[in-house]
Amino acid sequence: MMAIIVDAVAIPYILIITYDEYFSKPLGLRPPAAKLRLVLLDLAFIIFESANLSLAFESMAGVDGSCDALPQGQQRTACSKSKSLVAVLLFALIAWLFTFTISIFRLVERINP
Repeated sequence: MMAIIVDAVAIPYILIITYDEYFSKPLGLRPPAAKLRLVLLDLAFIIFESANLSLAFESMAGVDGSCDALPQGQQRTACSKSKSLVAVLLFALIAWLFTFTISIFRLVERINP
């Protein structure tokens, strides 16, 4: 449930940030507070994505997780869906971290010429 809520907000945010990166002023011409706000929003999404990943791992591998708690017939389907969710969330977290790292490097490079 949390993955759906966070990603429903994250997808429009990603589209807005992509548009902003390509069509707005260069980094040196923007107000520093605007870029800092974008970096902190990226950090907030990274925190929520890591919480999503943690919840997905718990639902998959925990004591009451889908791979152990369900009857044998339902266990295989639920376990494979849980593993798929973990894989997608792990990929999303790595992508967020990658973009955050690039953003920080660009910011530091611009500040320290």
